[in-house]
Amino acid sequence: MFDDIINGAVYPDDKRVLSSVFDNVALPLNNDRSLEILDKAARTGNVNMVELLLEKYPEFECNLESLMLDAAQEDQDGLVSLLLSKGVDPNCKCPEEQISALSYAGMFGCLRTIKVLLAAGANMIDHDKWGDTPIWYAETYGHQTVLDAYEEHDPESYADHVHTESEMRMQM
Repeated sequence: MFDDIINGAVYPDDKRVLSSVFDNVALPLNNDRSLEILDKAARTGNVNMVELLLEKYPEFECNLESLMLDAAQEDQDGLVSLLLSKGVDPNCKCPEEQISALSYAGMFGCLRTIKVLLAAGANMIDHDKWGDTPIWYAETYGHQTVLDAYEEHDPESYADHVHTESEMRMQM
């Protein structure tokens, strides 16, 4: 049954069927298998399954920021919206490099997710461990549509940032 759940063979888009499955199947919370189900659901954009898992297993909530970072990289805007509704900070960062969800989305050109994060208050000029910003990632990886979205969202901050970056490059 677990493999069917993981592989999405149990009507992944039908919340009623998923709810019935989770009401009748106890996931083994004492091992990594249940987290594997949550991770698989998140990576495939199965928002219904993620939502049900979070409702049924509140202990999964300690993984929400990690899910947000993964969802941002994969342009899972529906999952990003769900996680924001669960209270995840739109400016959440990975602990090691301090790269934000918005930076990951910019790095991978995930325009839908960028729009969701910006609308929720994500900071497009926030710096990571190396001093790089979401704008820098989008520019470096050649995602012009993302840069256009940043500029449209906050023209003044975007222009200030681009000007500052240009001045820094000239000084090098």
